[in-house]
Amino acid sequence: MLNTPFEQSHGMTARITITADAYETMLQHARQRLPYEACGALAGPLPGCLQDAAIRITDVYAIPNAAANPVRTFAFSPDAWVDAYYRMQKNRQSLVGFFHSHPTAPPVLSQADLAGLRHSGAETYWILSLAVPDSPSVCVYRLRRGQWLPSMFAQVRV
Repeated sequence: MLNTPFEQSHGMTARITITADAYETMLQHARQRLPYEACGALAGPLPGCLQDAAIRITDVYAIPNAAANPVRTFAFSPDAWVDAYYRMQKNRQSLVGFFHSHPTAPPVLSQADLAGLRHSGAETYWILSLAVPDSPSVCVYRLRRGQWLPSMFAQVRV
């Protein structure tokens, strides 16, 4: 289990895991979309299938960026988003997060990101910085007490 100092001092646990395949799929999608922002949804087992409060990400649903200016912003293609959500339900999965890339900027939440997350229903939010495409920087945020806080994650092989 990995915890940030903030989480340790506030009694929070941040058991967030992502399979190596899902992590690589997310990065590959972001690299393929350069110089544009990439985006998508992250899924895992239904909550009843978990043994503890861990968030486990097993699948990535890449969603085309339909923003008017995809170099600087992202917006889910509505039809692709509905299709991805339907596939999650069909595969007995839960939506556990969203991701998008910053082609040239650090992986920091912007005000636009926060506004878009307000009613998203996601538990995690991942930002992938591809300022150095061969060495991406990834930051995951987790919703805790109404705030999106940086968290740590572990990559696992299954």
